[in-house]
Amino acid sequence: MKARKMLAILLGMLVAIPSGAVMAQKPVSVTINNENVVFKDVAPFIDSNNRTLVPLRFISEELGAQVEWDQVSGTATIMKDNMKVILTVGQTTMIVNGKTKEMDTKATMQDGRLFVPVKYIGELLNVEVKWLAKENTVAITPGITSDAVVAKVGDLTITAKEILTQLDYEMMMIQYQYQYQYDDSFFETEEAKQYMEQRKGELVDYIIKNKVALIKGRELKLEPTVTEVNNEFNKTKEDYETAAEFEKALVNSGLTAEGYKTQIKDSLTISNVAKYISKNIPVTDAEIKAYYESNSGNYTMAPGAEMAHILVATEEEAKAIKAEYDKGTSFAELAKKYGTDGTKDTGGELGYIAYDSSYYDQDFLNGAKTLEEGQVSNPVKTQFGWHLIKVLNVHKEAYKVPLEEIKEDLKNIIISEKATEFIYSQLDEWGKEMTIEKYEDVINKL
Repeated sequence: MKARKMLAILLGMLVAIPSGAVMAQKPVSVTINNENVVFKDVAPFIDSNNRTLVPLRFISEELGAQVEWDQVSGTATIMKDNMKVILTVGQTTMIVNGKTKEMDTKATMQDGRLFVPVKYIGELLNVEVKWLAKENTVAITPGITSDAVVAKVGDLTITAKEILTQLDYEMMMIQYQYQYQYDDSFFETEEAKQYMEQRKGELVDYIIKNKVALIKGRELKLEPTVTEVNNEFNKTKEDYETAAEFEKALVNSGLTAEGYKTQIKDSLTISNVAKYISKNIPVTDAEIKAYYESNSGNYTMAPGAEMAHILVATEEEAKAIKAEYDKGTSFAELAKKYGTDGTKDTGGELGYIAYDSSYYDQDFLNGAKTLEEGQVSNPVKTQFGWHLIKVLNVHKEAYKVPLEEIKEDLKNIIISEKATEFIYSQLDEWGKEMTIEKYEDVINKL
């Protein structure tokens, strides 16, 4: 990030080139890591906007990007790591990962070759560019590569690509969540840059914890089986209409099928380790009681009952079913045999329903209110048809669910609330037993 900030400042100096330099057409030199670049047939030049343009081939041969040229449309596509840039001859806009970005100059054809502005391409490809006025030279210092090692945990490494991919994902989610509050320009603000700078370090620590979990998962034999990985892989594949669409999604994500399976394996391993740690989270009866009392409002139920029903089309059907019930056939069996809605396979159960609920038909609720514990109604007509209604756990007044009935649920809630801190603490303890190295010089260049 610091390299990018410096890049933006230094490249601004290109604007200040005296107009006389343009008129004189003094040859422009380019260096990479202080080594002169030899241009065999066409040379870079400064255009009328005081921007240095270089041959497209330079971008691929010297900066390690993949380049495609479409002569029919006059567009050049430049790809490197997670970056895809499309420039069109004569236009002052470029498409960066699907989004339009403005430039203060344009790609142009000269001597039958396409020339592109090194400033903008350099920024996107993570290289530092300096204008050395006295030497009339563009000095380029490549940034770190995607496979640069940011940290090591035992025998596992963390690369720059892992950090930047996660950071890009978080930026995308921020934009999606706050699309009505922020536009694309937000990510160029100092506030956004400071956030990303801080987040990089946090992501390194976060991924270190994940690597610790992977190592412990291997030691504790918590890794998923090949079958489990393949099942998850196939579930994702089934979300796409065709195999070709799935393959395209993998390519767009920079993944192969095997690479994606590795991600699935790692994810399942980390999840298994988290569950392994969580089962040891201590929860006392005193904690459960304190949580119950401090959240009593959540467990105070309005007057109502646990209700089940059988819905049919006519009163005659409902009467006939009630007659079978009165002869001893269970309500659940009758619901499964005659019910016409989605509850038929669960005994017609609707759960606890308050008598004043706004989510249920009022005629249905009026019919339920008159019933006593365990009673089944005569046919009740609503806008949906005819119902037989059964009630259990009837409460004519508001009541508080007894602690013992929900004790296990409350314990799980407390475990969930404690989990992140407890899991991180355990991973930190395990990490102390491992060799962990962080390369701050690389992190600072991200």
